[in-house]
Amino acid sequence: MRYIQDRDEAKDVLHDSFIKIFKVIGKYKGEGSFEGWLKRIVINVAIDHIKKSQQINYSKRDDFENLEIESDHIGSSSDQLLNSGFTPDDLLQIMQSVQVEYASVFNMFFIDQLSHKEIALALEIDENTSRTRLFRAKALVKTELEKELKRRQTAQLQ
Repeated sequence: MRYIQDRDEAKDVLHDSFIKIFKVIGKYKGEGSFEGWLKRIVINVAIDHIKKSQQINYSKRDDFENLEIESDHIGSSSDQLLNSGFTPDDLLQIMQSVQVEYASVFNMFFIDQLSHKEIALALEIDENTSRTRLFRAKALVKTELEKELKRRQTAQLQ
């Protein structure tokens, strides 16, 4: 669900992942954790799915996607937001409201700890596009966290 926002699509991707795992299970050499090997396959299948959907939706992208933007212009209040009692489920719910091309880069960078170069290779995009998408994802997540924080504070006052 971190990569594919639609529950039915996510089920399809998981199904495709299991099929791929069963096809290549004989290639697992016992090096590293089995769980990590499985996770990498599922992530790769999700990335392939995202790439296919991006090709379909390519005409909907912003014209200025390749602008080079530093990813830290969001500000230090982001740390304060993340320390405000939000759970991983809260973040997952917010990430599901973010466009998939932004959410996927956010997940790959922060959760899977891939570099912009690795993200660019995986998604077949430019490194600057990866940086731009991360910047936009962080801005969208911050805005949604701020809204949720205000909603919670208002609810506590009532």
